[in-house]
Amino acid sequence: MATVATPQAVAAAAGARLIDRFMPQADVTERHETLVRAPAEVVFDTAQKFDLQSIPIIRAIFWLRAKILRAAPPPPRLFAEGLVAETTAIGWGVLALRPGRELVAGSVTQPWKGNVVFTPVAPDRFAAFSQPDRVKIVWTLEAEPIGPALTRFRTETRVVATDEAGRKHFRRYWRLFGAGIVLIRWLLLPALRREAEGRRPHARSVRADPGERTRELPGDDLIAAPLGVVTHAITIRRPPHDVWPWLAQMGAGRAGWYSYDFIDNGRQPSAERIRPELQSIAVGALFPALPGATDAFHVLQYEPDHSLVLGWAPRPRGAPVTTWALVLEEPEPGCTRLIERGRVGSPYRPYGLPQWFAQRLAPLAHAVMVRKHMLGIARRAEAPAVLPAR
Repeated sequence: MATVATPQAVAAAAGARLIDRFMPQADVTERHETLVRAPAEVVFDTAQKFDLQSIPIIRAIFWLRAKILRAAPPPPRLFAEGLVAETTAIGWGVLALRPGRELVAGSVTQPWKGNVVFTPVAPDRFAAFSQPDRVKIVWTLEAEPIGPALTRFRTETRVVATDEAGRKHFRRYWRLFGAGIVLIRWLLLPALRREAEGRRPHARSVRADPGERTRELPGDDLIAAPLGVVTHAITIRRPPHDVWPWLAQMGAGRAGWYSYDFIDNGRQPSAERIRPELQSIAVGALFPALPGATDAFHVLQYEPDHSLVLGWAPRPRGAPVTTWALVLEEPEPGCTRLIERGRVGSPYRPYGLPQWFAQRLAPLAHAVMVRKHMLGIARRAEAPAVLPAR
């Protein structure tokens, strides 16, 4: 239900959520939520990629607003690439993100003007921004797990004027368009719920977000000028110390790679339990890529419960030509973000293939295998506790 709230009411109701960092007080707040029978990661991913204009009434609302304000009509498929991608493209900024759980976007604008211009503001400057005759707007996508496959999805919008002139203009605008904005939220939630509940379990995302793809990770310094870099990530509903044992025991002929066992583990099923005898590792230890392999992968670096860097070098004690970093981060208590990055340097010629061909084939093959591998780790780590294998 949409409400016009006092600043105190907004701050008290919100609690310690990300949105409070940027707008603890607001002139107007809207909050809508629904229960979705799907895992939180699936719901969150669906919300980020949702196409608002797939709903005819929402297209009509956008068209009507443009007519009333004598503005240029919106592009035919403004949100076709997904809600978050398209809104950031037109000037909204992502202020904060908890992967798989919560996103806060914000902008400064004058919505009462016909052709609205959205201006992003850096997260550390957003709360203090005070240019006159403007409003600051923040909105959220939030997926709160309340069961193994049950999620409370919430979207909230808050608006605050920078001065009395902005407040006066916005009140007039809200009287005209507030009902339509509320209607968009009411239409969004059931459509999003149907889409998320219709997605199969294997639709769980292993896509890294832009920050994960670009920032430095352990092992990046081992190959100075890589020919190629691929990064994937998945959210696991267990703390890092529950995920680490599954990494420590990897390897063909060990516990397997949790991927396609007929390819990389000699048709032997990957372990479904923790194997205590495989938990002690050291730099130089071999994690065979294939049954009987003695050259790849070796442990190059590791930090228990945080990171494991594997690599392959064509010559003993030589510089690695490939590295594979597996990094465990804890964005919130009891939750792990597993980020995996593969890097290749020169000369890279797996199985004697020409380098130009290997560079094109390897990312595809890696993506197929690593997706299965990461989903396998997540499934095992999230399963009910089992006794270690004997």
